[in-house]
Amino acid sequence: MRIPTKAASGGMAAALLILIAAALAGITVAIGSLLSDAAEEDAERFGLRTAETFAAITLEERDFAGGRIRTSAFVELRNATAQAEGVDSVTVWDSSREIRFTTGLTFGKGPDLPPAEAIWSGEPTSTLDDSDGLRTFLPIRPPTGDSAADVLEVQGSVDQLDAAIGSRRGNAVLIIAALAAILYAVITPAVIRGAGALAERQGFHRKALQRELRHAMEKGELRIDYQPKARLDDGRIAGVEALTRWEHPRRGTIPPLSFLPDVEQTEIVVPLTRHILEMALRQQHEWAARGLQTEMAVNVSATALTTPGGVEGIVELADAYRTTVNGGLTIELTETAVTGGELLEPLTTLKEAGIRLSIDDFGKGQSSLARLGSLPFDELKIDREFIAALDRNGGVVMVRTMLALGHRLGMTVVAEGVEWASTAAWLQKSGCDVIQGHALSVPMEPGECERWISEEGHSRLADLLSGPEKARRPDVDAAPPEIAAPAAALD
Repeated sequence: MRIPTKAASGGMAAALLILIAAALAGITVAIGSLLSDAAEEDAERFGLRTAETFAAITLEERDFAGGRIRTSAFVELRNATAQAEGVDSVTVWDSSREIRFTTGLTFGKGPDLPPAEAIWSGEPTSTLDDSDGLRTFLPIRPPTGDSAADVLEVQGSVDQLDAAIGSRRGNAVLIIAALAAILYAVITPAVIRGAGALAERQGFHRKALQRELRHAMEKGELRIDYQPKARLDDGRIAGVEALTRWEHPRRGTIPPLSFLPDVEQTEIVVPLTRHILEMALRQQHEWAARGLQTEMAVNVSATALTTPGGVEGIVELADAYRTTVNGGLTIELTETAVTGGELLEPLTTLKEAGIRLSIDDFGKGQSSLARLGSLPFDELKIDREFIAALDRNGGVVMVRTMLALGHRLGMTVVAEGVEWASTAAWLQKSGCDVIQGHALSVPMEPGECERWISEEGHSRLADLLSGPEKARRPDVDAAPPEIAAPAAALD
């Protein structure tokens, strides 16, 4: 019988390790493939369900005989898009491949590539890839069952879909990375590279977004519109909120919700915050030089405040542009951003620098009363969804509770999304301090906003509060059903 030598034993052990490594590598690839396939299937099912929801809105408001879609459908589609997790935009195409309506263009190829001709006569289709995200096309057929009169397209980015369908791709990355780490000492540098490549593909949109935003800052593609706010006690203008717009050379005007949420996950968040803040404060300074002093409110992400240099940059700009002399600066943070404990120090620093602090979209987050009372906020902004729901069951109670809470904590209370004169009148009677919304004014470019504040602001609020809906925004021809007549429910 042959006795194995040490060399032979070592060779056998190495071979065994190679076999084990190969088996684990195969398992890793199989798990990754299964999870990736499951994520795509979930995404496509999600897209079809979502498209059916939006198509139902369009069908309700579609006049097939007259060949048009009513304005109220566009309003509902915009509202539904803003509330739908995992959805970037909704587009309605007509049979000539022209866009009837779109809620905003997103990253990827976008609606500049019309859907195939077969979609009008075929079944719904849904595709998912890392560059375009999810694109779902759904024919909108008339009640007669004829060929589709329109096609509805729903677009969602990969990052948003991960949140909407459970982050299965993220789980795949973690599993592959963990197994690759186990195999590292043997023969698996390729597996590690594969895990890194998968993670890099997931970050495609954020990397592309950073590149495009850096270019946008350099080329002056970012602009700011300003929406006034008014005090309900004396009718004076309480300031303006700076609302960022991206004038993309190919995709047109991109609203902030289509790109700012993703910015929070990138290293560009601090320079972009500084760029936008400086644009707003420069405008405030120019207005003050012409005799118009008004408070400037700017939205800032929590990431920008907790990243090194973020708070210092804000204080530096506030000092450089003399905001305390020009009308003051308010930094707005959403309620969902203030649930952690790391914000107390940066918020206190801003407060000590004479900067007011506002908690935005209040009611949508999950902040506790103890947490809310411990942070140095000066202002509470009731989310527009609660203002729009004043004519529904429980709506009045919810808003009155928020008004009382804000005042008990010593805050100024602002109502966002005020669309109707009767809503403004009820808020005044209920003790709300400030209103903001299209009933008062739409967002405006700097010159128009300056003229509006100087010439129309005070009289506009007086008209708004003096009677029925005569003073509502002139560009709306029909009210969304949920807020058509809030006064009936508020009396």
